[in-house]
Amino acid sequence: MKILKKYNCFVMFKNNDLFLFNPYSLANGIIENTCSNKSDYSIYKLIEKNRELLENANIIMDKKLAVSISKYYSDKSKYSNTIMISDAMTFKCNMNCIYCFESSLKEKNILSMDDRAKYISDFLKMFSNDFESIDYVFFGGEPLIFLKYIEKMCKVLNKNFNNKSLHFSITTNGTLINNHVIKLLNQYNFEELRITVDGPKSIHDNRRILKSGESSFELIINNIKKICENTDSKVIINTVLDENNINYYINMYNQIKESLEQYITNENPRIIFNVGLLCNPMIDTNYTKNLKNINISIEYYYLASKLIDLGATITNPFYFPHCLNSSEKSFTIDPSGNIYKCVSGIGQKNFLLSSYNEFIENPLIMLKNNILQIEKSHEKRCIGCEFLSMCNGGCKFNSLKNSIKSCRKTIISEEIEYLMELLYKGEFDENGFFRKKLYKN
Repeated sequence: MKILKKYNCFVMFKNNDLFLFNPYSLANGIIENTCSNKSDYSIYKLIEKNRELLENANIIMDKKLAVSISKYYSDKSKYSNTIMISDAMTFKCNMNCIYCFESSLKEKNILSMDDRAKYISDFLKMFSNDFESIDYVFFGGEPLIFLKYIEKMCKVLNKNFNNKSLHFSITTNGTLINNHVIKLLNQYNFEELRITVDGPKSIHDNRRILKSGESSFELIINNIKKICENTDSKVIINTVLDENNINYYINMYNQIKESLEQYITNENPRIIFNVGLLCNPMIDTNYTKNLKNINISIEYYYLASKLIDLGATITNPFYFPHCLNSSEKSFTIDPSGNIYKCVSGIGQKNFLLSSYNEFIENPLIMLKNNILQIEKSHEKRCIGCEFLSMCNGGCKFNSLKNSIKSCRKTIISEEIEYLMELLYKGEFDENGFFRKKLYKN
């Protein structure tokens, strides 16, 4: 693997193919059945022979265009036509997960169901001329504890924003799926449910513990099957990885596949895997305090590659997703109506855009703080960096947590070969998920 500065792309020989990846545009492509000569001269000759095709696909480009495209993708993420709301209506949950910090957060001055629905609807109306669609995520705690509120919010949004494209999803522990939930998912066309499974049964049941003392693994697997059989919703299986369960991930996948293979490996997969990691909470628990640091990014590429080989579909080949802090139209609203920039930042002043009372009295305070947040997401050194399209300035939460700047350039440089190996194996499907190539480009 090497970088060709002349074309601003990385190249790698794989089997008898030349694979190219452009970090500015995130485009990639393959020149198939090349000669066995892997000299620089041979590579340049192959590229020049296919130059027009590669330029049109944004796989090769000059430096000026590369920087412009990178900035374009960064701004596209920042100034989106979609507004995203993470509706964290409660910190309450029916589980006692060992790493959860939300149990230490206090719910004060909780808004009533009617007041909250009106408040969020009024909040969205402030931006109504600036977005075409709404990504609305019901979040907790465990949101399905308050199913009536979810129903009401869906009804209010459909009524007040019937000229917008609405996309509903739920982040849930997956233990409370019943016929009422199934009916709701179908009535409002929920696109996704994000459900956490933290390992094979023996590992998961020791980490994600129901308050009733019952096992949750089998219950969750049966509920995922119920969702797949009775709705069109996709299920994203999140996994919180750390030193204690990372070596059991593939065992977990195999256990899930035993029960749900038809929804994992078919042409239109309903179950997608998100190789996650433990978000280092600002509020440490006894469990997180004792964890060792592991090279999670390299492990991520290993596990993601393994999943692709096994026929699974993953959410994203890139370990470094864009931070919501840099997006103009991404907001989290806590149980009291306080507005934050991201879910991980709930309870932290650094991420607070406006309290409920401040917003009611003067919404411009929230708008000003939001502008300050997104415009501070990049440092000068970010503009022109070949990895800006990947990390978009890095994660502010991690930067604050570790008291250091969040530049990932050195880290991504070390990861790029693993990323290219993964990209070579797979392709994006029509839903934007990543799976094994059905055929070569």
